[in-house]
Amino acid sequence: MFALGKTIKYTLWVSFALFWYHMYLLKKTEKPESGFLANQVFLDLAKSADWHFYDLKLLLTRPPVEKLLPDRPPLPPGAAYPKTLVLNLRGTLVHSEYKVRRLGADHENILTTFLMIKISMCILSNVFSSVWVSRSLSVQA
Repeated sequence: MFALGKTIKYTLWVSFALFWYHMYLLKKTEKPESGFLANQVFLDLAKSADWHFYDLKLLLTRPPVEKLLPDRPPLPPGAAYPKTLVLNLRGTLVHSEYKVRRLGADHENILTTFLMIKISMCILSNVFSSVWVSRSLSVQA
């Protein structure tokens, strides 16, 4: 069993290294098919991965739309364009600095919340049990 695990481990490492070697051949040489130890299966995998990397890069860097706002419709003759109010929201919605709480304070808050929930559950269970007892007594009487 030990030998099987080692065989799988080293086979995966070699396959990983061969894949990245073929990615290197694909990116850095003009004819990757003529490279040393070039394999068509690994070249196809490298081409597919390269296409996916490129597509992901375009997805993350290209703006989603050409224009943020549509063109203004034409106004009737003699009408003025409405004025636009521009607000600076820098620092209003998102801050680059975050305060880190102490670990003990968070645990104290969690413990306090847990105790409050436990106490309220005890009170509610006592209230509901007394209501149930009073109803059961009134039904039996």
